Amino acid sequence: AVQGSAAAEYLYNELGVKKVAVIHDGSAYGQGLADVFKETFEGLGGEVTDYEGITVGEKDFRATLTKIAANAPEAIYFGGFQAEAALLVSQKNEVGLEDAIFFTDDGAFSDQYIEAASGAAEGSYATFADLPAGSPELEAFRARYKEKYGVEPSELGPFHAHAYDATMVLLNAIEKVAVAQDDGTLLIPRKALADAVRGTKGYKGLSGTITCDEKGDCGSANIIIYQVQNGEWVRVFPPEGESMGGEEGGEVAAAGWTEENGLLTVSAGSCEYGGLLKEIRAVDELTVQFTMCAPDPAFPSKAAFSAFAIQPREHLEATGGSPLENPVGTGPYMLESWNRGESIVFKRFDDYWGDPAQTETLVFRWSTEGAARLLELQSGTVDGIDNPSPDDYATIDADPNLQLIIRPALNVFYIGMNNAYEPFDDERVRQAIAMGIDRERIVKSFYPEGSEVASHFTPCAIPNGCAGEPWYDFDPERARELLAEAGYPDGFETKIYYRDVFRSYLPEPGLVAQDIQAQLKENLNIDAEIVVMESGAFIQAADAGELDGLHLLGWGADYPHVTNFLDFHFGAGASKQFGEKFPDIVENLQKGAQIADPEEARPYYEAANNAIKQHVPMVPVAHGASAAAYRADVENAHASPLGNEYFAVMKPGDRDTFVWMQNAEPISLYCGDETDGESLRACEQVTESLLAYEVGGTAVKPALATSCEPNEDLTVWTCKLREGVKFHDGSTLDANDVVVSWGLQWDASHPLHKGNKGTFTYFSALWGGFINDTGE
Repeated sequence: AVQGSAAAEYLYNELGVKKVAVIHDGSAYGQGLADVFKETFEGLGGEVTDYEGITVGEKDFRATLTKIAANAPEAIYFGGFQAEAALLVSQKNEVGLEDAIFFTDDGAFSDQYIEAASGAAEGSYATFADLPAGSPELEAFRARYKEKYGVEPSELGPFHAHAYDATMVLLNAIEKVAVAQDDGTLLIPRKALADAVRGTKGYKGLSGTITCDEKGDCGSANIIIYQVQNGEWVRVFPPEGESMGGEEGGEVAAAGWTEENGLLTVSAGSCEYGGLLKEIRAVDELTVQFTMCAPDPAFPSKAAFSAFAIQPREHLEATGGSPLENPVGTGPYMLESWNRGESIVFKRFDDYWGDPAQTETLVFRWSTEGAARLLELQSGTVDGIDNPSPDDYATIDADPNLQLIIRPALNVFYIGMNNAYEPFDDERVRQAIAMGIDRERIVKSFYPEGSEVASHFTPCAIPNGCAGEPWYDFDPERARELLAEAGYPDGFETKIYYRDVFRSYLPEPGLVAQDIQAQLKENLNIDAEIVVMESGAFIQAADAGELDGLHLLGWGADYPHVTNFLDFHFGAGASKQFGEKFPDIVENLQKGAQIADPEEARPYYEAANNAIKQHVPMVPVAHGASAAAYRADVENAHASPLGNEYFAVMKPGDRDTFVWMQNAEPISLYCGDETDGESLRACEQVTESLLAYEVGGTAVKPALATSCEPNEDLTVWTCKLREGVKFHDGSTLDANDVVVSWGLQWDASHPLHKGNKGTFTYFSALWGGFINDTGE
C-alpha cells in the first residue's frame, strides 16, 4: 500500500510523468503493488495506458511490451521480482520503449537485477522499505545480531528488522488472546488473533512506529526511492534525513516544517499565499501558538469545530494521512467496529479525561426514510432519531413513550449554480432564476412549522447574517425579460443535481427537486432533467466544481458566526462549487472577519450580502426547522442547533447501549476531509478539538486546551493543552500532535495531505487556503 503510492507520487509529482503502463507478475504481492500504483496514479490525474499481467518463469515478454508500446507510455511500472524485472527492462528497448522509464519495487531491488539486465538496468528506479536512521533500539538489535551470528551491521538489510517487528506484533497478539488448556497446550483462536493484530496501535518497532489497519497492513511506511546510476543503486528521493512517511521525518518532509528540540513548527513564511494563518508552533510540550496574518476574532469558534480535531501524529503517519475508518481520538467513545452499510459501534473509553460516557456502548444506524426511522423509535429498537418527517411531529408529540425536541433553524437550503458553465456564466441568467422561483411556495409546501423563507444566505439569528438588502421578490415576468436579454428568450435545457438524503435544511429533497423542475418550466420555459447522485459523490462533485447545472444543497451552522456561512461558501478559500469567485464579495468578507465588534463590522457584511444578491452564485430558499426525537426515558436528550448531539451525556433508562438512527451513513470518520453532517456527528463522539461547544448549545468552552488566549490585536492565539490527556491508543496528547493534525491539512504538499478526497474543504474555506498549493 505504501510502496505503490510512493512510486506513483514520485513519477507524477517529481518526474512529471503523466502516462504510464502497469505490469504485474500475478502474485498477490506484485498485483497488489500494481493495483495500488494504478489507483494512486489515476487519482493524481495521470493516465494508465495499459494494465497487463505476465507469467513468472517465462522468458519472452516482447508481445506484451509491443502491445504496450502502441500507446506510447512515458514509463512502465512493474510489480514483481528481479528475474522478470530484468527481462522486461531489457526487452522493452527492443520494441520501441527505450525512452520509457522503468520503475519497480523492492522485490527487484538487488545487485542480481543489475547484473541480469546488464546495461539495460541503467536509469531504472525502485522503491525500498528502508529503516529510520539513528534508532537506539535498532542499533542495539544489530549489536545483538552480530554477537549471535557474527554478521556486521553494515551487511544487514531492512528485512531483519521488519521480520523481528512482525514476530513481536504476532507474539503480543498471541499473548492477548491465547488460552492455556488443561493438557498444557495453547489454544490460539484464529479470528481473535487476526483482530488482535489488526488492533495493534503505536507499537514502537525497529522499523518505526507500527499501527495496523483493518486489513492487517502494519507497515511503518519508511519508503526510499533508488535509481541505478553507473551500475549501482543510488538513493534519489527523499533527501538524506527525510522520509516519505513513517516516524522519522515524515511530519517535516514538506517545505515550511522545522523541528527544534523535538518541537515542531509549520510556517507559511509570509502571508503572500493569501490565507489567514501564518504559523503554527509547538512552544513547549503543552503549548501551541497560532500566528495569524490578520486579526481573527472567530478563532475560538473555528478551533472548536470537529474538522480540526486532534489525533496522534504517529497514527496520522501510520495511516498515511487517511484514518478514514480507524480514527484515534481522545473522546468519551472509541471506535469498536464499522459494519459498512449497517452500523457503527462505539465503546466507552475508560481513560477519558472528562466525565465518562453514560452508556458502555453507542451504536449509529441510518435510514433515508423518515417513516422508517420513526417506526424503529416507536418499536424501541432505537433510542433516538434525527429529523423525523414534518408530518410526524404531531404523532410524536401525542405519544407518551416519545419526546420531540425542536432544533433551532441555523441553516440554509439553496439552489447553486456554477458560473464556469453556460448559460450560468451570464449574471442575467442567474438573476432570472433568482426571480423565477417561488421560494415561499416551496417552504409552505414541504417544510415544517417554524421554517422561514430565506431573506439572506445566513440566518438572521447570527449577527450580521441579514445585513444588507433582502433577496429578490418572486417576479417571473422580469425573470423572462432577463433571460431574453441574455439570449435565451425560449429558455434552455439544464439539470438539477441532488442527493436523496433527508436534511434539516431540505426535508423532502425529491419532492422539492420536482417542484423546482416544474417551476422552471412554468415560469421560465427551462427544461431541467433531475439527476440523483450518491451522497459522497455529490459532495465531491460540488466541491470540485463539476456540476454543470443547478444543484440543491444547504448548510447547517458549525459555529454561530457569519464567517461559517459566508466565508466558507464565498470567501478566498472557498471551493469551486460556484465557479470563479467574486472579488467584491471576497474583499468585504476579509475585512469584516477581522473586526470583533459586530456593529463595526456591519458595513462590510452589508456590502458582501448586497454583492451576493447581485451576482447570484446561488438562490437562498429556506431556513428549515427540524427536530430530533427520543424515547421518553432518555435523560439529557437534546437537539443541538449545530447538529452535533453529544451522546455521552444521554442515559437511556436502564439500558447500557444507546442506539441512534440518522439520515445516512457517514462517508468516513476522518472529518478533516468531510463536510456532511452524518460524518461530523459520528466523529464528534470519538475525536476532540482544542475547544468545544457547550452540549446542546453554541457557546465555546475548553476541551483539549484549557484556554486559548489572544494577544491584544487578535493576531496571535496561544493555547494551553490539558495535561495527561490520553488517546485511545494509550499515547499522551502533546503540542506536536496539534501541529501535525492542523499542519497536514494546511500544507497541500505534505505527504500526509491525503484525507478521503484530499480537498480539506473546511480548512481552506475557514482559514483562507493552503500553503505549498500547486493548484493540481
